[in-house]
Amino acid sequence: SCHNDIVEVSLYNDSQRMRISCVNELTPLDMVSLSNGSYDATGNKVWTGALLFIEAFAKYKISSFYCEDETNIEDRKRIEEIRRVSFHNTKVLELGCGTGVSGISLLLQLPTSDSLCCRPSFIEFTDFDQSCLDLCSKNCQQNQIRDYRGEVIATFCIPPESYNMKKLSWVGDNNKGNDIKEVEGLYDTTIATDVIYDIGSIQPLLYTAYQATKTFFILAHVCRADITQYPDLSQIIRRIKETEKNNNNAKFHVDQTQHENDRILERIIMYEAEKVGFLLYDIIRPKDIEKSYHHEEEGCSSSSLYSEMQDSGAAIFVFKKRKHHSK
Repeated sequence: SCHNDIVEVSLYNDSQRMRISCVNELTPLDMVSLSNGSYDATGNKVWTGALLFIEAFAKYKISSFYCEDETNIEDRKRIEEIRRVSFHNTKVLELGCGTGVSGISLLLQLPTSDSLCCRPSFIEFTDFDQSCLDLCSKNCQQNQIRDYRGEVIATFCIPPESYNMKKLSWVGDNNKGNDIKEVEGLYDTTIATDVIYDIGSIQPLLYTAYQATKTFFILAHVCRADITQYPDLSQIIRRIKETEKNNNNAKFHVDQTQHENDRILERIIMYEAEKVGFLLYDIIRPKDIEKSYHHEEEGCSSSSLYSEMQDSGAAIFVFKKRKHHSK
């Protein structure tokens, strides 16, 4: 695929602009290559999961103070607390980075007089496809940070020492390869956006994230995988019914407005995450972000965008690594 398109995204209440080279749509030839396994072009496109990640973690500035009479202040506080503990001066690993849009959005952040900065100190961009890493590297190099702290607006490139490209394949717990040993326990936070197209990729993704991260794994997810291919489907459906009957903690409820298959796929992800050693820390849905920031005067996204994301089953899972997990 040729990367003829440029996606422009405004960040941090319009104080920064991100330009990403990508493809707008996959071609029929791309789809044929994907289906026969000869080439996977999905990493060349900016997908909904990455846009949701940006809405939660890079679209808006983190306020240095809160007005307690603000509506939905609690939702905003919990989203921004996740940003602080996950990204402030941390070492981050991105799995299946593709264009790099999610990680780059985190790097294009500077403190201002009225906001806090939760910029990672370093991001390791990884993908199994070298062409995606090449594209990601190009996108890192073509983006500039605008610095408003002085009287003169200065622009400078993302410092090259703040990121790296690494070829990495995910492996399951029954196949611990050399790739995993190179990243094991090196990162404070691991992220992935819109990477689950095949139900069989869930366990290797989660296992790789668990091995690599010290604390958090953040997965921005859109429901795409076919749940009928999951071997323990009846068990998951039974667990959903039991959980919804007994669990009164609304934060961890499956969204009752979702399509049934989307709800089941979410539970599969949660179940597999628990098996490898993650605890569910939080779930952020598009409606939570909209409620938290709808009053922003600058750079606020439209309600229709959040509605589209909500209808697609998009959500952000925040998992925290359980210490001393044993199977």
